[in-house]
Amino acid sequence: MLSRVHLARFKPRAITSCLPSSYCRLSTGPQVFSPRPAWNARALRTGLIVGTAGAAAGWWWIQNKPQATTAPSLAIGDEISSKPLTPQEIDNVIQQGSFSVRLPGRPVRIDICQIGSNVPCEDRWLVKDLDKNGYMVGVLDGHIGGDCADYALEHLPRYIQDRVSKVGSWFRKATPEAVGAALKTAFETLDQELLALPARLIPGFDAHTSASIAAMSESLRQELCNKIWPGFAGACAVVAYVRGSDVWIAHAGDCTAVRVSSQSDVPVFVTAEHSGKNKAEIERLKKEHPGEEDTVMIVRPNEEPSPGETEVQPRVIGCLQPTRTFGDGHSKWSVDWQEKLQPIFDLHPVGRRYSIFEHCKTPPYVTASPDVTYLPNNQKGSYLVLCCDGVTDYLKPAEIAATIEKSQREPSARDGGNLAASLARQAMGGSDERVGWSLGLDDKNRRDWRDDITAIVLVFEDEGDK
Repeated sequence: MLSRVHLARFKPRAITSCLPSSYCRLSTGPQVFSPRPAWNARALRTGLIVGTAGAAAGWWWIQNKPQATTAPSLAIGDEISSKPLTPQEIDNVIQQGSFSVRLPGRPVRIDICQIGSNVPCEDRWLVKDLDKNGYMVGVLDGHIGGDCADYALEHLPRYIQDRVSKVGSWFRKATPEAVGAALKTAFETLDQELLALPARLIPGFDAHTSASIAAMSESLRQELCNKIWPGFAGACAVVAYVRGSDVWIAHAGDCTAVRVSSQSDVPVFVTAEHSGKNKAEIERLKKEHPGEEDTVMIVRPNEEPSPGETEVQPRVIGCLQPTRTFGDGHSKWSVDWQEKLQPIFDLHPVGRRYSIFEHCKTPPYVTASPDVTYLPNNQKGSYLVLCCDGVTDYLKPAEIAATIEKSQREPSARDGGNLAASLARQAMGGSDERVGWSLGLDDKNRRDWRDDITAIVLVFEDEGDK
């Protein structure tokens, strides 16, 4: 992602109440959780479960919780002080951000937990039943706001459902390779749509210049900014598509999937992070941009290492940590397009401080093309974890597996038996002292210390759909 300090500098400071307006339980389908009424209506039509509600509600509660508390101020690391939450307050926040979802007829329990850091939270999660085509579960980790993640949340399920429904037929079984190709196409099509927003929304865009766009009325430019911004912002994603006992993992960026079998607490599969930590990604970018080997992946001056790291990882043209994302037009659009759009983005709180990156010479530098992995025959009792880097910044795959295994063996009453909640708690330090300190950080310091946390745990309860 963009650096924690960088994102914290640009995040909106206005705190608004994000308490969910409604929780709607479908009488003939899955649950729908939504912080906005419009999403409920959409979910009723599509059977889609989406989420930012838990984290937003949790942070609303923190910002508006009763001030009568005797908890002492505590400083842990970097001389950042916090007004730590009590154990009961900790449990309230985690429980408000946690859900367990069951899809009718599917032998799987889906535990979800989301604890925000940004205001508002930039992560999104989704669960969608695709009827005879299986179901999908995913995590979207937005950056430079949640606009791109919101766009992906609305459109990615539709693209995936459309592509996988065309794979195979009653007389020809879908091959794993064909399903993987369908998922890859869905990711790439969504990204193309995001990047095409300027040309689609501005008539005669190719003939425009920066001056002609600047001459448009401010109200029109503001409207265009709001609609095009999802293509400027970005999001990483990890999606699990499940059909029968088989799972396909499609991921782009630094969201992670960890699979653990029913016979072990050791990960049997972990996705490879698409970032400067991955030498193969660095070599790919250098090969794709000859003559820019010294600038295509560089370390930003004065940047501190990420949590748990001893070295600062290089960024794409000194900007992005992930090398595969949705959106991020600033690293994909041509320089000509970016110059044209500047009068529009000047009206955005981030855009007005934005200029074309010094080393942006031959875009696109970032791709949304995912790695797709086929995981056959998920056994009863095995599980799959999907999470954002707010979890993996602090927990290694082996620690994720150990946390889930222990939580399965000894369910936590404090977390209501929700495995994702136990994982989120561990990512924030595990102990009441550490977790209370992390949740008690104020808006000024919280994002500099940790990211949004979203974790989903799929617990397979049978050999597959019947």
